[in-house]
Amino acid sequence: MFPSGLVVILVLTFSLTESKVDLLATPETIAVGLSSKFTLTCNVPVNHTMHVSSIHIYHSAGPEQNMSQLARIDVTGRIVTYLPNVASVSGHVLVNEDSNLTVEWVFPTSAQAGYYVCNVTLSGAHALPYHETQNHTVGKTKPDFVNVIQELRKMRSYVESKFGNQTEKWTQTYETFKSTHFIKLNVTGSSNSDYLLSKELNSTAMQSDVMCHLLGGYLAEVSPREEQDITQALRTYGNGPADLILIGGSDVDDTGNWLYMRNELPLKLNVSLPAAPGQDCLAFNTKASFRVVQISCSNPSSSGTSMFLCQIDT
Repeated sequence: MFPSGLVVILVLTFSLTESKVDLLATPETIAVGLSSKFTLTCNVPVNHTMHVSSIHIYHSAGPEQNMSQLARIDVTGRIVTYLPNVASVSGHVLVNEDSNLTVEWVFPTSAQAGYYVCNVTLSGAHALPYHETQNHTVGKTKPDFVNVIQELRKMRSYVESKFGNQTEKWTQTYETFKSTHFIKLNVTGSSNSDYLLSKELNSTAMQSDVMCHLLGGYLAEVSPREEQDITQALRTYGNGPADLILIGGSDVDDTGNWLYMRNELPLKLNVSLPAAPGQDCLAFNTKASFRVVQISCSNPSSSGTSMFLCQIDT
């Protein structure tokens, strides 16, 4: 008979070669403002000699940065999440089947990019507990032309599903389309542009900008000189159903340097808005005297009901 210590070594060696932790990210790279969902799953294949005691998922900006725990699950199936109201967490720990822990974000931001680690604790009847880890790096990117085309196709599919693919819907005149989906503001002053306020609610910044481009314009670029005239026109129209009115400014790199979305030139503001991860776009707050505030580009409705403002040069 082998000494008991040798048996432990043999079991550990077998378990280490049999077990494999998979850490899967979908998508691999987050298109900020376009990706509608980001899912991270730590999967542990069934192991007939060692059983899963717990699964932990951690996140940091990079491999050398301090890690923050996102979620964990133990052998009883109890899930603890450290991301309240930000992401959904699910998973299970089973003896004769794969075990997993999944974190899912809706409308991910640049904050979800970075370095992830899954740490799994395994134990068995004849072996001491040990840990297996797996890591994965998730990138981020600004949407390019291909991404925009894909988004346009999604929007067309949405319109077709909502209104039906009828020829007259697609051949309606430009002016009819504007009057159906937008409200023209009466902006006084020296501006050489028309300003159209959307009737659609809760579009992302990218969806809003695409809609403005379909009109031949762009998300409104509000300078300090024009801000008073535009907000006065918005007050005349009234708040309507919206808490926020999205305009064309972005800090997608989280640097605190605000740029116009159309040409990435520096944007001047009447207020100071420092960098705030996940709050990378600008809007007028209709409930706070139309003050300019920061909101999420990919999920504006997280800060309230939103509309958007287009600018068309005349």
